[in-house]
Amino acid sequence: MQTRVIDTIRIPTWNIGSLTGRSSELSEILKRRNNYACCVQKTKWKGSRSKDIGLGYKLIYQGVDAKRNGVAIILTDTLKDRLINVERKSDRLIAVKIALDDQPPINICICPANRLYLRGKYRLLGGF
Repeated sequence: MQTRVIDTIRIPTWNIGSLTGRSSELSEILKRRNNYACCVQKTKWKGSRSKDIGLGYKLIYQGVDAKRNGVAIILTDTLKDRLINVERKSDRLIAVKIALDDQPPINICICPANRLYLRGKYRLLGGF
């Protein structure tokens, strides 16, 4: 088996609204567009798990409430086999580290901006 060389990784982001019932549709779109990874927000899934969603894609997600928020990173077989580390910080922040051949590892992180409107000004909420 010949090793596939990855020279470019396109990482789209998707505000999904709710991932329930959409994981197979999402994997089909990623496969058709030849994406190796995808960052997803507003999954509205509760828990800290990983699951295969079809067509060789793995979903790594974090959420604390099934009614709001939640983030996920989706990786194809090529990248999920090179996964070094997963850090789930909150329902708004998740990161993965992936090993590459003859290169430093890459980090993929999703951290959607969370803004709060206070007295006519936007304030960025954080803590990380």
